[in-house]
Amino acid sequence: MSNWDARDKKIKSKNEAWLRQVLEAKADRLLKAKQEQERKDEILKTLHENRQPIFAAQLKRTEERLKAAEAVSKMTSTYNQKRSIPVKIKKKGKRANMPKEGADPKENSEAAHKEDSVEAKMRAEMDELNRRSSLDRARERKITEKSTKRQEKTNNRVAELREEDEKIRVAAEELSAKRLARFAEAKAQDKAAKEKREKDLMRLAKIREKKTYLREQQRRERMAASAA
Repeated sequence: MSNWDARDKKIKSKNEAWLRQVLEAKADRLLKAKQEQERKDEILKTLHENRQPIFAAQLKRTEERLKAAEAVSKMTSTYNQKRSIPVKIKKKGKRANMPKEGADPKENSEAAHKEDSVEAKMRAEMDELNRRSSLDRARERKITEKSTKRQEKTNNRVAELREEDEKIRVAAEELSAKRLARFAEAKAQDKAAKEKREKDLMRLAKIREKKTYLREQQRRERMAASAA
């Protein structure tokens, strides 16, 4: 094996080692990215499982509030029917309506007071229901906003990681292409130098052969001249 062949073999071995190192680094990077994605998926799954009871409880409370609102609506309807405007009693003139015999004014006053108490209680319950509904809507709006922001942040981070991986991949490919180009250029230069060296050797061999032939010719001429 000549020195040039040994040099070519050494360069080839060096380039193969570099390419193997690049591929190992790429495989390691892809493995880390896969593990990171699996960790993210596991975290999202855990968060989903932890939030499901909260959402279920929220749906249950919403259903209870709807039932309470329906009950209050029924009570309000019944109360309004009971509190309908009574017929105006005419107290003067020929057609005046006389109070029924046995009617007690005190009982009428107590009944009106009870109805007013029921009305005030129902109004308080409706106000409390409206207040809770408003708080629930505000809470749900905040939860939705936080979830949206968290999702946007996650998407932005994933996009950044993908962009970084793409940059690393492009840089590795460019570096690999440059090294391969240098290797091909060096190989082409070595081949050209080897061909030039062979041509020079062939030219020198022809010159040497020609000189040998001339010297032999001159020797024969001298021998022929001395013999004559």
